[in-house]
Amino acid sequence: MTKSRHSKKSTWISKQNKSNKEWRKLLDETFSKVIRNRDKKCLKCSKVNFLHAHHIFRRNKMNTRWDLSNGITLCFHCHNWWHNNPVEATHWIESKLGPTRLKELEDKSNILTGSWSEEKFKQIYDNLIKL
Repeated sequence: MTKSRHSKKSTWISKQNKSNKEWRKLLDETFSKVIRNRDKKCLKCSKVNFLHAHHIFRRNKMNTRWDLSNGITLCFHCHNWWHNNPVEATHWIESKLGPTRLKELEDKSNILTGSWSEEKFKQIYDNLIKL
């Protein structure tokens, strides 16, 4: 089985019945790679090493967990800063996104989602690998 995560074709997925846990792991890894490839550097300090994909609103917010507008790239140092300074981090990201866009993302993250079908996971995956 070939698992080229970022190939335009995701036919290998349709041939498997993945558990929700397996889907979340695959989508988390893909999301992280796409965010880091998109940004190419830490958006706070511009370093290019030890990059992490960071969720603006927590990963447990399923409605925005794999939403690319909820992801930014931070270096290891800035990622730690974010988690240790949540008030400052909120002000910083608001200055980058603007208050309206940040509020829209927050509202989206707070929408409760129902159960997740295999088809929904496939759709999210296919949208991530299009980039």
